[in-house]
Amino acid sequence: MMNIIAQTKRLILRQFEIGDLDDLYRIYCSGDVRRFIEPMTDDYEAEKEKLASYIYYMYGFYGFGLFAVCKKDSGKLIGRCGVWMTELDGEPEMEIGYMIESDEQRKGYGLESVMAVIDFVREETDAKRLIARIHKDNQASQALALKAGFIKGDTLSSEHQMDLYTYELIRSNDG
Repeated sequence: MMNIIAQTKRLILRQFEIGDLDDLYRIYCSGDVRRFIEPMTDDYEAEKEKLASYIYYMYGFYGFGLFAVCKKDSGKLIGRCGVWMTELDGEPEMEIGYMIESDEQRKGYGLESVMAVIDFVREETDAKRLIARIHKDNQASQALALKAGFIKGDTLSSEHQMDLYTYELIRSNDG
């Protein structure tokens, strides 16, 4: 059963399913995707258990999380985009993350999926702002955040041995 979160002109964003694991491995291994994210392990069964737990707890408890980004015309899973709760400077925050497989980059799918998730956050949550933490060398992701309306913060922070810039999108008063 597909639990669709959003649809755009070319994409469907839906909750992940256990059957997506092979596609996730393909995406995580494509091009330089691994350069800016934590890789999946070689332990398929452990990753399967992690995905099952993620599906059960994230969607079940929060009603949101990272979503599968699929092409509408073919159903092909090409990435992930979504939000989760995190902490920044000791305060709870909602953070957005996105990743599109290498072969499908530079076609507008990243921005299309990010805008769909921003709409989802505005409609389904009361979050006052949305943050994105982006590796200092990930210029494509930084450019996408700016196109989506995020504003770059002044400071560089470090997490998981990566230097990250924080971007923020403040919720407007009209929604």
